[in-house]
Amino acid sequence: MAHVLEPRPREQFLEPCIGSGALVRALARKGVPAARIRALDLDRAVRDSDGYATVIRGTDFLYWATHTSERFNKIIANPPYLALSRLGGKLRENARQVRNPLSGEALPLRGNYWHSFLCASLHLLKRDGSLAFLLPAAWDYCDYAELLREKLPEHFEYFDIHRSYTPLFKGVQEGSVVLVALGFHREHKRLRRREYFQVGELLQSLKLPVSDVESAKGHEVARSREPDFRKLGELIDIPIGAVCGDAGYFLLTDNERRAHKLPVSACVPVLSRSGQLRSGLISRQVWKRLRDHGERIWLFRPDKRHRHHKGVQRYLRLPKETGGCDRTRFKVRSRRTWYQTHLPSRVEGFISGMSPVGPWISLTCMPGLNATNTLYVVRFKDATSLAQRAAIGLSLVSSHARQVLARLGRRYPGGLLKFEPGDLKEIPVPVVTRLRGITKRYQQIIRHLIEGNVSKAEELADQWLKGQKPRAHTTQATGGRESEL
Repeated sequence: MAHVLEPRPREQFLEPCIGSGALVRALARKGVPAARIRALDLDRAVRDSDGYATVIRGTDFLYWATHTSERFNKIIANPPYLALSRLGGKLRENARQVRNPLSGEALPLRGNYWHSFLCASLHLLKRDGSLAFLLPAAWDYCDYAELLREKLPEHFEYFDIHRSYTPLFKGVQEGSVVLVALGFHREHKRLRRREYFQVGELLQSLKLPVSDVESAKGHEVARSREPDFRKLGELIDIPIGAVCGDAGYFLLTDNERRAHKLPVSACVPVLSRSGQLRSGLISRQVWKRLRDHGERIWLFRPDKRHRHHKGVQRYLRLPKETGGCDRTRFKVRSRRTWYQTHLPSRVEGFISGMSPVGPWISLTCMPGLNATNTLYVVRFKDATSLAQRAAIGLSLVSSHARQVLARLGRRYPGGLLKFEPGDLKEIPVPVVTRLRGITKRYQQIIRHLIEGNVSKAEELADQWLKGQKPRAHTTQATGGRESEL
């Protein structure tokens, strides 16, 4: 943002929603005279900061933008965040007059005020101009801004996305996004994204003093309740489940096991499909219910103990044509002992890589329970108690994490989202420190998630995070993660 605030001779600035005047004050400190700063606000009340700009008050910026002939070299804004559907009649009508600068189409009413402000501002930006916008986390995932998100960077020479996973303001649960774009309509050279787990890192990177951000919304930057973040891959390993090679042969229902007279000791209890993940905690009782409902929950895997067992030997010798194993399959013939499927060790939870509600962790307290490769299994690195594991599971359902998940998942027909283990490991999740009663709360959260009430699940997870005891604030920087896109 420092590049945008840095003035050049005769440049004209626009601040479309002056509010308390934090941004125009910052321009004034840079030496920009009031005559070169146009600022607007719907509020008619005059403020002390109005002397730093040429201000038009009592005017809807979206109406003004569609009628003015003024154009600007630099536009800086902290636009309002409000659903267009909640606007009054005239304001909503004005918003409908704004066109998407990339498609020329009217903006959808399911959109938000900030999206309209950004689109209207782009119509007023001169060639080679720059802009800086402070936006909500919805920039990363909302469907109404998809076209801007995908194509707008191509219209700037440099386009930087600064993403904070912690809120900038009290009362705001989500993180924030700061767009900094330079060189409008010049040859595109770079799209860069930087991510920050702490507010201070973002402000330092943008070279903004905390006081500017505090006054921009009229209250303090959130500190006391700002959670620490860690990447999910620092907390858990996510290997794939067992690859048996011939599911029709190796995976059995309990009735099939009995019909072939196979002993329980020759089979491993498993989960074999995502639909079997129906609770936040898989106990022996839960697994038995799956068994009794005819689910395929046994993996045939005999060992040396069963070399003389008649049922096992009969099943091993079954011809392929009558239900035996297809031993020509690569995963089968590549094993040293073809009927001993390689199993993940120390399985402590499960994740479905494909789900309509996104990934979540189903914990297990059933010793020996494993899974096939339709699921990912979870091994916790440091969490030894069930409560500690539930805390990590809860963090993955928080709005902080799910905002990131929304842009990582690959969408398939039927509303399914597909996630790879490598993507999941990169997700920043808030550190949960409040453990008492968390296992019960986590099961409630997952019950809402499975029922499709995603917003309720997120709300309960966020409430738990907000109820944590405030942590001592630290100014130690951990460094933002930067990537060239």
